[in-house]
Amino acid sequence: MTTKGFVFVSLLLMGCSGSAQETRTTATIDPADDAQVELTLAQDGKVFKLYRGAIFRKHENGKLYRVGQKFSDDFEDARTIHDLIGVDRGWTASTLQSPKSPTVEDYVRLRKRILTGQRDFFDNRIEPSGEVWFAGWYYVPAESGMPFTLMDLETTWFKKHPGIRTMVFGEKYLGVELKWGAKPTYRQPKGRETAFPRAQWVHVKFHITLSEKDDGVVELWQDGTQIVDARGQTLPLAHSAKRHPVHAAQ
Repeated sequence: MTTKGFVFVSLLLMGCSGSAQETRTTATIDPADDAQVELTLAQDGKVFKLYRGAIFRKHENGKLYRVGQKFSDDFEDARTIHDLIGVDRGWTASTLQSPKSPTVEDYVRLRKRILTGQRDFFDNRIEPSGEVWFAGWYYVPAESGMPFTLMDLETTWFKKHPGIRTMVFGEKYLGVELKWGAKPTYRQPKGRETAFPRAQWVHVKFHITLSEKDDGVVELWQDGTQIVDARGQTLPLAHSAKRHPVHAAQ
C-alpha cells in the first residue's frame, strides 16, 4: 500500500519525565549569576542550568524556566495552536509534515511563521478540538493483498494500544472499528456497500467526535461519497485522549 503525503504530529515538553507532579504555573527567574549556577548542560541546542537545587532551561530571551518532572494539560481552554505553544503553558514545539511542507526545513520555517502570526497552515492543521479529521490517498497494487487497517488512532496508556481505526472488512469494504471492549463496528449500509478498489488511487476522509459514550459521531467518505454515517462510542475511556497521549498511525 502507498500513501500520498505523510502526517506526523508531536508536541514537545520543556521538561523531562519523572514521578513528581508539577503545577501548571511556570516558574521563571531572570538570568542567574554564573557564580551561583551549580551546573550547566547543553544538549541538542538547549541549555539547562542547575540553580539552587532546581533545574532550569535557558530561553532565548535570557530567562531561566523551571523544568518540571511531570506535565499534564487538559486542553480545555485552548482554542488555537497559539494558545498551546509558549513558555507560559509549557508546550514548546510542533512537528507537522504534509504534502506542502514535507521536509524538516519546510515545517520548521512554517511553524515559526504560524506562531508569529505571519501566515496560516498550508494544508494539514493542528488545532485543539474534541474532533478528529483525517484524509489521505491510498493505492493498493493489483497483485497485492488488501491492507487490514488504513488509519489507527491509538492511546498508549493501555496495553495493546486500543483506539478507533479505519479498516477494510472482509478485504473488500471500508469501515470503522473501536478496538476496545466489545469492539463496536461502524459499517456501510448492507446491500449498498462500495468496494475498496485495487490498482487505482482512492481518497479516504474520516471524521469522528471523541466520546466514551454512545453519542460519538463516526463519518467516513470514499472518493467524495459518504459511506458511513453512524453514532456510537469512539473512545475507550473519557481520559484516553484528555490526559494521555494519542498517536495516529497509517
